[in-house]
Amino acid sequence: MHAAVAALPCRAPIEPMAKMLITVEADSVALLRRAVISACGTSVELLRTQAVPRSTKMRVWLILAESAATDAMSVIMKTVPYGEFGPLCTSDRR
Repeated sequence: MHAAVAALPCRAPIEPMAKMLITVEADSVALLRRAVISACGTSVELLRTQAVPRSTKMRVWLILAESAATDAMSVIMKTVPYGEFGPLCTSDRR
């Protein structure tokens, strides 16, 4: 007995994703998060924060659509008084 095979419905292509690391002063994390979410909206999938040991800084990881990375970087530079960008890693969502 063979199973019936049906064609898959048309699906939108899956957009490549990017992972971005930003280090900012701890008191700027909320400002950064609000700015990125307002600029990139649903393109942001994950925001993770971690304290930098023996420092007043926090690391913030963003997972967002690759096409939104430039907008995110731009709004961060305009919003946060001090910050460091780490590597921008891109990959497909497969």
